[in-house]
Amino acid sequence: MSDLRTLRDRPMELLRAMERRLAGSDAQVVLGSNWAGIAMRLGDQRFLVAQDHIREIVELPGYSRVPGGKPWLMGVANIRGELLPIINLKGMLLDAPTALGLNSRILVLKHPQFPAGFLVDRVEGLRRFDQGQKQALAGAELPAACSVFVNGWYGDGTQSLPVLDLYKLVEDPIFQMAA
Repeated sequence: MSDLRTLRDRPMELLRAMERRLAGSDAQVVLGSNWAGIAMRLGDQRFLVAQDHIREIVELPGYSRVPGGKPWLMGVANIRGELLPIINLKGMLLDAPTALGLNSRILVLKHPQFPAGFLVDRVEGLRRFDQGQKQALAGAELPAACSVFVNGWYGDGTQSLPVLDLYKLVEDPIFQMAA
């Protein structure tokens, strides 16, 4: 197969070559050994969330409060025709509400039964790790409310980040009793 750089000036041929390359068995091996997560921040604490658990990342939409809801249940919002609960994730896990700012974002969860939107302080982008970089434990201490939902850590040699399992969080009875 030709080198993709030689097709830079011919976009349609470049796309066909990329498609052929991705359809080959080499791509399956490379893609299968990687894990992708979205790095985000809750206050001073950084986390990863599995990329395949997130449908989209949006700015905070207009929402309606839910009377009698937990303090971390901000309300419900219509996001692309779906009514979703909006959860202040920092308020729920760290008992400190997120101050809304220019960098605040909603991570829209792609859960088959419990879709939800989670407000975070900042999204720092996509991070890819080799499966060999996954660690069961790391040295950093996390608040108990967070550690219950941490599913391992990924590190690159300079720093380790906890993987926050939002699927586990929405399936927890505490989340189910938000209102």
